[in-house]
Amino acid sequence: FIAIPCLFEMPALLDIWLKEVPDYTVMFCTMVLIATMVTQLTAGMQSAIMASGRIKRYMILVSSTKLLTLPTAYFLMKAGYQVICVFWGYIFFEAIAGIVILYLSKIEVNLKINLFIKRVLLKESIPVLLTAIFCYALTKTINFELRWLITIPSGMIFFVIIAYLAGLCEDEKEIIDSMIKK
Repeated sequence: FIAIPCLFEMPALLDIWLKEVPDYTVMFCTMVLIATMVTQLTAGMQSAIMASGRIKRYMILVSSTKLLTLPTAYFLMKAGYQVICVFWGYIFFEAIAGIVILYLSKIEVNLKINLFIKRVLLKESIPVLLTAIFCYALTKTINFELRWLITIPSGMIFFVIIAYLAGLCEDEKEIIDSMIKK
């Protein structure tokens, strides 16, 4: 909800923070935010596996998968690829680690993967994609120096509304509605 609008306003945010933005900084920060959003897709499952007490296989497989980023980055840079390829590799291995976590969740805590895909991945993709389109449209139509003051709060509000309307299942909406009523 914060990351998506920030992705579109990264140059302005870094300019406020750093004044002189070093080369590649906008790209690095953007790619790290994307990788973090990928990681967040399985954050709850990581906790469930940890709570089950069966963490040895999890730690070995997930950590090994994520560590593959380092030798891959080395070989990509050695082969003369641009630095952005290293970050795509980082995102790729975060996604692979997510798949490993899904598999382990099925084994360790009896996660129903089809249900997870239907209730989480597909549901989450709707507000993410619509918010990205919304923020992109704002950055293309509003053209003044402090545009980020509109894009970021508007994008956050838009995300919350769309997440409620299209990103939640009915039982989740009922829980939120009852919390609001209290």
